[in-house]
Amino acid sequence: MPLHLTGLAVVVALLAALSLVPAIGFGSVLAGWSFLWAPIVAVVAAGAVTVFAQWRRLLVGESIALSLVMFLLVGVVAIGGSPTPAAVSTFLHGLVDGWAELLTSFAPADVTPTFLVLPYTLAWLGMLTGGEILRGTTTPGLPALGPLVMLGVSVLFSIENRAIAITQGVAAVLLTLVLGLVQQAQQRTTRSDLTTGSSHRWRGRGLVAAVALLVLVVALAPVLGPRLPGADANPRFELRERLEPPFNPLNLPSPLAQVKGELEGDRAEEVVLRVTTDEPVRRWPVAVMGSYDGRVWTVAESADSGAGQYRPVDTQFPAVDDGEVDLSVDPVEATVQAVDLRDNWLPTPGWPRRLTSPDELDVRYNEVTGNVVLPQRVPDGATWTVTAVPRVEVDDEAMAGVDVALEEAGSDLAAVPPVLRTLAGDLVEGLDPGWEQVAAIRDLLLEDGYYDLSPETPPGHSFFHLSRFLEDPERIVGFEEQYAASAAVLGRLAGVGVRVVVGYDVPAERFDDRPTEIRAGDLSAWVEVRADGFGWVPVDVTPTDESAPEASEATQTVEDVAIPNPPPPPPPPPQVERPEQPPVEEESEEPEEDDEDEAATGPNLPILVAGVGIGMPLLALGLFMAVVLALKARRRRRREHAPDAATRLSGAWEELRDRFDERGLRATPTASPREVAFAVADRFPSARGVMVDLADRVDRGAFHPLPPDDETAAGAWTLSDEASRELDRDRSTWERWRARLSVAPLRRKDT
Repeated sequence: MPLHLTGLAVVVALLAALSLVPAIGFGSVLAGWSFLWAPIVAVVAAGAVTVFAQWRRLLVGESIALSLVMFLLVGVVAIGGSPTPAAVSTFLHGLVDGWAELLTSFAPADVTPTFLVLPYTLAWLGMLTGGEILRGTTTPGLPALGPLVMLGVSVLFSIENRAIAITQGVAAVLLTLVLGLVQQAQQRTTRSDLTTGSSHRWRGRGLVAAVALLVLVVALAPVLGPRLPGADANPRFELRERLEPPFNPLNLPSPLAQVKGELEGDRAEEVVLRVTTDEPVRRWPVAVMGSYDGRVWTVAESADSGAGQYRPVDTQFPAVDDGEVDLSVDPVEATVQAVDLRDNWLPTPGWPRRLTSPDELDVRYNEVTGNVVLPQRVPDGATWTVTAVPRVEVDDEAMAGVDVALEEAGSDLAAVPPVLRTLAGDLVEGLDPGWEQVAAIRDLLLEDGYYDLSPETPPGHSFFHLSRFLEDPERIVGFEEQYAASAAVLGRLAGVGVRVVVGYDVPAERFDDRPTEIRAGDLSAWVEVRADGFGWVPVDVTPTDESAPEASEATQTVEDVAIPNPPPPPPPPPQVERPEQPPVEEESEEPEEDDEDEAATGPNLPILVAGVGIGMPLLALGLFMAVVLALKARRRRRREHAPDAATRLSGAWEELRDRFDERGLRATPTASPREVAFAVADRFPSARGVMVDLADRVDRGAFHPLPPDDETAAGAWTLSDEASRELDRDRSTWERWRARLSVAPLRRKDT
């Protein structure tokens, strides 16, 4: 028997409130809570459709069709303000691409029309599914299944926030219980009206018990829930960690290697920036570099680590860890105009907190290093206003007794030449770990070093260059690049966490003019150490140009220094891992589970409940499949249409490596393409020739003195596609689809 419209309105209102719970999770990734009006509009409109469908007794197909039409019409008006072509385009863009854009953006992201579509969609789907279940079954509480499924989907796009998670959990449990109790009470009322005596006393006791239960749930859920056994057993699945960064600045030249070019000749006097600030800021970091491979300092720990992630960021930057900077320092706001920067990096007056630009710059950010970069070169004339927390200048007296972060020498220093390891040991022998060791390294370079920017001191900071640079500790000759790189290497050999920073060091008197001009010659390099209470503290290690040696002395220093032995060759790469394949019979278990699920629905529930109950998980599964396939297609398109032939050539091999990953074949990062091809060929002999041919092309492209041409790259992609078809030749349709939907390739970054 259908519910009375008044009772139906109460149940729909509870279901609408429950459908808002998934949208709350977007508060962890969007700036502010202004986005909530979009899901509120969604649940009100979808609830009205549910009531109308019940009132007019629409068929299932009619109800769903009406809901989808209203979803588009209301969504376009709610997001765009009016049903114009631009509003329709914005709504469809958010519906199709907004999910991927949100996953590749740093939180908090600005509340844009594109992002408003996301909570609107989840709220509508939750209300639509719950409403259809409500019309098809009388089981109390079962309509909550729709919003709860959407809650699981929303978790994939939000980030972990304890307060929001507890709020969602309590609200979901409370509203589900209330919904079930209301539906149960309505059913009892209906039954009592059909009998001679209504049990008012029993209903009163039931109401008291229900209220007591709800109060108990609200009081204990946020307290006991997080403390239940197993609540912290596993880290939360974070989909963002599985995505490939949309931009990788490791492909750009190292900023440290470009210092000398900015300091030489007429370039040093050219204006690169004009800044306007309320107070002088001496240091303007351009790029922080925390990784060294024996050849060059780079702007990220590695391409596979969190520090290698450069993702889009809106006006508001992620919160600063109190260990990164001294939060007692007042932020500085500066307006910056690029004049002749010739770089991708955006200089800032410290750790960035907020950045706005009338030029709509495509800003990418690294939350580990604080680097800000654009995928393209900063256009001349571009202007941005940035709020940042400046670095704290600390002297030896203030650092006395302060704990400095220590760090064991990693594998990147395993092949360090003996001259550097011996010098580091001699400098820190007998000193307390931490600042005393840093001060000893700094004093050696400042007191015994000479500054020389002449052609006799070539650029470079590999192990080879640093060995020549420090061969004679009593006569050290070089410029910012060698001093900063060697100080960081010596510090890490001593066990101190040190990183290199390239930035502009602007004299205080320059700020007497407004706007202040920053010149290319102000570019410098220094090191930073992490100290308790101060965050990352800058340390100058380059002597002034007043300490320049005589020309003959500088020349002799370079020519007479002994060249250290080259580092030992790396060990041969291991072969491709061959994980055990799962038994064939496991693949047939899933259809059996589907049969059990179908049997569990029972013949007593309407066909509608079965359809919706199965349809919603299928919808979530379909959304997951669409996301995986879209990400793979996007990466293939980026590889195949890269701007240069060398990247397209390597992209063809990386695409074939993805096929290996989909089939559970793992190759070590150090294995050459030819080694991988021969190892995999044992499993797929029919593809041996094609894979080996492709591997040889990639190897030749990497080591040939001339770069590959477009024809070679196109041929590589033809071979890659042919090898992929050979891998699928003897596999069933189920095995092929399972491989295509595997997320394993998305976890590996291009080498």
